[in-house]
Amino acid sequence: MDNNVLITGGSGFIGGFLVEEAIKRRYNVFVTIRKTTNLLKLRDKNIRFIEIDFNNYKDIKKKLSIAPSFKYIIHNAGITKAFKKKEYFEVNYENTKRFLNAIEETKRTPCKFIYMGSLAAYGPGDKRTTKPVYKTSIPKPVTEYGRSKLAAEKYIIEESKLPYLIFSPTAVYGPGEKDLFTTIKLINSGIDFKIGLKQQYFTFVYVKDLVKLVFDAMESSIVNKEYFVSDGNLYTKDEFSRIIKKTLGAKALSVKVPVWFAIIVAAISEAIAGFSGKQSILNVEKIAELSARNLNCDIEDLKKDFNYQPEYDLYKGMIETVKWYKKEGWLK
Repeated sequence: MDNNVLITGGSGFIGGFLVEEAIKRRYNVFVTIRKTTNLLKLRDKNIRFIEIDFNNYKDIKKKLSIAPSFKYIIHNAGITKAFKKKEYFEVNYENTKRFLNAIEETKRTPCKFIYMGSLAAYGPGDKRTTKPVYKTSIPKPVTEYGRSKLAAEKYIIEESKLPYLIFSPTAVYGPGEKDLFTTIKLINSGIDFKIGLKQQYFTFVYVKDLVKLVFDAMESSIVNKEYFVSDGNLYTKDEFSRIIKKTLGAKALSVKVPVWFAIIVAAISEAIAGFSGKQSILNVEKIAELSARNLNCDIEDLKKDFNYQPEYDLYKGMIETVKWYKKEGWLK
């Protein structure tokens, strides 16, 4: 148990970086997978896999009961897109609830349970100001995704007996990320597509800064606290576009559309996706987040508790990200 860490959602964007960091820090790394999990990002010979069906409580209990004990558990599994709204709660909330209950019932309590939440659980800040959202703020999620993540956070805090830390990052980007990549790809093709006609303020965090923070915090003595995570900077919509254009060395025509029009386009895109069986990158849920006026969040506790000092601002992180996209052939 002394050096065992279990990571769920290890095949995803953030999950892959969590696994890399765990290996770098010489943990015995265990990753939960499904029968359909793509293992392309998990080819290190030192990774051990545990196949678990998180929809099945008996299966979770069975697999945990025969697995070794874990010093740390990082619960990163979840979905950010769904065909039906109820899927968000089934995966992000119900699966988390089953997992926590199974851990307690099988007496596999770790020294620390890390939950990867989201700023979406609290929703945007005051649209009239740039005042940040605080963990003491009243949550006002604007999407089903956000509401499902909030429900999971509440269950961990109010019902679970596990020692926990909850990290709720703002928009996470980096090599391999696909949502923000859509914007980068459009700008690279010459179109700077913006939703909403009014000024917006965004926050970001580079994936490497996020995972480093998670492990530093995990190895600390601090438990039972929640944190927002960003790089500490606030970016306007125009600054965001300029940074991407600069890193790409591209020029793009600015195209601004009102929120109502974007919602109609997103609804049509969702309907087409429903027939094709493929997830739509542009959906009504996403528009609610992209059109938010103020996505600032407070990270003072991170600085105080963990001496959090992000290495990357958006420009530095985007240079590394774009370089990766080009190297992998995602951009030309």
